Amino acid sequence: MKVLRNSDEFPDYLKDASNFRGKCDLLLLPVHEEEIEGAMKLASGEGMPLTISGNGTGLTGARVPEGGAVLNLGLIPKKMEFNEELGIVTLSAGLPLQTLLQAAEEKGFYFPPDPTEKLCACGGIVATNASGAKSFSYGAVRSFVESLDLVLTDGTAFSLRRGEFIARGNRFDMLPFNQKRALDFTPLHMPAVKNASGYYLKEGMDLIDLFIGSEGTLALTKNITFRLLPKPAGVLSCLAHFSEEEGALDFIDQARFLTGEKKPRALEYFDQGALRLLKSDFPFSDDLAGAAVWFEFETGQEPPDLLIEIILSMFSDCGGKGEIIMAASPGERKALEQMRHSAAYKVNEYIASRGVRKLGTDTAVPAERFREYYIESRNLVRSAGLEYVIYGHFGNSHIHLNMLPENQTHFEAGKEIYSELCQNAVRAGGTVSAEHGIGKIKKDYLKMMYGEGGIRAMREVKKAFDPDFRLGRGNIFDPE
Repeated sequence: MKVLRNSDEFPDYLKDASNFRGKCDLLLLPVHEEEIEGAMKLASGEGMPLTISGNGTGLTGARVPEGGAVLNLGLIPKKMEFNEELGIVTLSAGLPLQTLLQAAEEKGFYFPPDPTEKLCACGGIVATNASGAKSFSYGAVRSFVESLDLVLTDGTAFSLRRGEFIARGNRFDMLPFNQKRALDFTPLHMPAVKNASGYYLKEGMDLIDLFIGSEGTLALTKNITFRLLPKPAGVLSCLAHFSEEEGALDFIDQARFLTGEKKPRALEYFDQGALRLLKSDFPFSDDLAGAAVWFEFETGQEPPDLLIEIILSMFSDCGGKGEIIMAASPGERKALEQMRHSAAYKVNEYIASRGVRKLGTDTAVPAERFREYYIESRNLVRSAGLEYVIYGHFGNSHIHLNMLPENQTHFEAGKEIYSELCQNAVRAGGTVSAEHGIGKIKKDYLKMMYGEGGIRAMREVKKAFDPDFRLGRGNIFDPE
């Protein structure tokens, strides 16, 4: 194991994609899986807080330490073992998501949650319960986790399989690493929307779901088993431009209610600002349109005529501009998918060039409140005179409104608006984070959502696994 104490060797581990920055005293780099427990014990022996660091693609500062030690799994040889009969894959937490997606496709499978950032570590998508465009149809990562190999802060290793430890009401009668010990917890009133805010605490829950989305605060994830699905015979990917944003919102409202074989697996939105941002790299993006929608369907080898007729009728009824781009070949589909993913990259590049932190919402609200919330949010930013772009998973009523501050003064003004946007989402029955998590940046917003009682309930659970609050210190909530 590499143990580094020279701060000159730390910079790559002291920031993430949000441009949040930190500091640490010790960097631990195991080179074999067997060294992970030893690394945890070393930090524990020195009494240091310990931050688990992924690939740095997060947007909330969760992997960024504020002192103590950092542990990264990047040097450990990656393993990936498919069981094609069961449709599962077991892999190292440090394996990049892109490697999993490519290997699964070669074997005739795919991983439906499809988080936008492909360079992230698989352990990272479990830590945040990540999701992406196809979560409209398939849900987030939690729905596809079958087992986890975990390590506590003191080096204790254990495994969890889905269905193995189920709560009796608000109580686990035993814990996998100490079967003489029970865990009582207070359920949270979690919003009925796509949600990645704080611990998953629900009556009758599966214990494995507590660790998914816990942002490196309860245990380190060493190995993961994911459930996969067969790759569909065909996919129809479409990009539709609209003269006005209202038309795009109408189209999404109609598409949400398509069912069965006609249900889209992805339903994504771009406002005019996002189209302008993307135009130079994607010439087919019409930056004169009021807005655009990218959507996908799983089909047979050929898209059914009835589906195309429905799409064209909806497009016409909602004020479509020009013609729908319909991509059926893998190359054409890839271009449209890359356009959606590039929106986030473009914003991150802008933020990095200005030297400020990212100000992008990750809020979701119930579908019946979404249009009102969208318009109210957009108008708040407009009235402040700040530049912005909007895109997101509008099928899930999940919006990424990214303010583009020119300097620190604009950033401070944007922070006030950001807080108001989060408050409005909570009032509407939604969440302050639908997929990115809380990390160190959004703790105040989590308190808006759950109050002191909810934060106290999470702290009590953490004490059962990390009584000294050393692991992931500063993520989700502060120690008492």
